[in-house]
Amino acid sequence: MLARQVARLYAKGSVMTGGRREKNKDVWWHGGLYFSCLQCGACCGREPGSVSFTDRELEAMSDELGISTEEFLGSWAWEKYGVLSLREQLNFDCVFLHTDNGRASCKIYAVRPSQCSAFPFWPDLLGDKFLWDSYALSCPGMNHGEFHGYDEINRILAKHRVGFKSSPRPAGLI
Repeated sequence: MLARQVARLYAKGSVMTGGRREKNKDVWWHGGLYFSCLQCGACCGREPGSVSFTDRELEAMSDELGISTEEFLGSWAWEKYGVLSLREQLNFDCVFLHTDNGRASCKIYAVRPSQCSAFPFWPDLLGDKFLWDSYALSCPGMNHGEFHGYDEINRILAKHRVGFKSSPRPAGLI
């Protein structure tokens, strides 16, 4: 079903990659990408996943909540897919995601992990156009809104790469 939806997008020509030519033509997004966060919360849950974080991010999140790192790890984190991750609610939403009048907000937004602040410019999504377009089916801000050029996307990747940890995902999960 999902594959057919993405194939229809390609057939209609509605998958946008920017239209501008920039430096590296080896990546599918060399012409840039469109994205604006609409605070829908789609990237923060609705399906199983993991949000890993660095030691520095652990300290910042703990400080934001006014608790020790040990308390944070005991209450807000767990090991998932072999790495420490933020816990999920029963509906798979991040434990820090709250929705009010259809708008999603994060309890630790100012200090959220790099994985969160870099969305949707994740290495996995930028490495596979089909995966990018699959995510775009559930995120209304992807392929729409503000233009992000090749250089800007690379700056985002460089800034946040330290926060990304490789974590295996069960087959079939995006």
